[in-house]
Amino acid sequence: MNKIKIILINLKSRPEKRKKSLSQLEKIFNKDKIKVLDAIDSEEAQKKYYYLDTEAYDNIVNKTYSTCIMPTWGSVGCALSHLEALRWIKKKSAVYKNEYFLIVEDDIEIYDEKKFKLKLMQSIFIIDKCRYNGDLPDSNLINSTVFNDNEYKESLIIFLSNKNSSNINKKYGTDLYGIKNKFIGTHCYFVNNVACERILNKIYPLLYQIDIQYSYIRHKYNNGNNNHYLNMYNIVNNGIKQSFSKSDVQYHILSLCDI
Repeated sequence: MNKIKIILINLKSRPEKRKKSLSQLEKIFNKDKIKVLDAIDSEEAQKKYYYLDTEAYDNIVNKTYSTCIMPTWGSVGCALSHLEALRWIKKKSAVYKNEYFLIVEDDIEIYDEKKFKLKLMQSIFIIDKCRYNGDLPDSNLINSTVFNDNEYKESLIIFLSNKNSSNINKKYGTDLYGIKNKFIGTHCYFVNNVACERILNKIYPLLYQIDIQYSYIRHKYNNGNNNHYLNMYNIVNNGIKQSFSKSDVQYHILSLCDI
C-alpha cells in the first residue's frame, strides 16, 4: 500500500467531511501518501461556465430536465475538481514514477478493510500488466492489427464502485467487469498518466456529469483500429461504499416552484 498515492477531493467549506474521510483512509494508508485537493465550489464553478456545452449550460440555468447532463453548478465544480486531480497526476507522474494514483471523493466509507486491500492489489496487478507488457483483461479482443502495439493499451481507469448496471458489458475475472457505455461511480478510482492525458485532450466542452463524461469519451473514441483509446474497468465487492447522505453538490433538489 506504500506505493499508492491518494488524491482526496474535498470542499474547503466542509472540514467535517475531510476529517471523516481522512480517518477512513488513514486506516489503510500513511498520512504522507494522502494529498487533499481543494474542490471547486459552485460559486467558483459559475465563473468557469465557458467550459460547458451549451446544452449543459441551459440545463443548469433555464430548467433542469436531466441529471445525466450537468444539473447544477455543484456538479460542474465536481467535474472540474476531478479534472484538476487528473492534471496533478499528469504533472507528478514523472516524479512518482513507481507509484499508483487513486482519486477518492470525501464520501468514502470503508466497511471491510481486508476486502478493500484485496481489491486495491487486484487493481495494481492489472495496472502492472498493462504497464510492462500491454496486457489487459480483454487483450484477446484487441484488433489483430494493433495487438502488439502497446500505445493502444496504456490508457487505464479502474473504478472501485458497487454501482453495477446493464452498461457494464462483460465479466473478465473475480468481481472485474469491463465498462461499455454509461457508468456512474467516481468516488474511488485508479487512473494512470496516459489516461489523464487522453481524457484532458477530449473532455471539453463538458456536457455530462463527470463519470458519464468519462464513459462518453470511451464510447466515442474507442473505435476503428483503436478499440482501446480509453480502457475502463470496474471492480465490485470491494469493501467500500459512498456514505448514505444524499449529495447536494451533484443533484438538483426540486422546490415547490419546480413542481
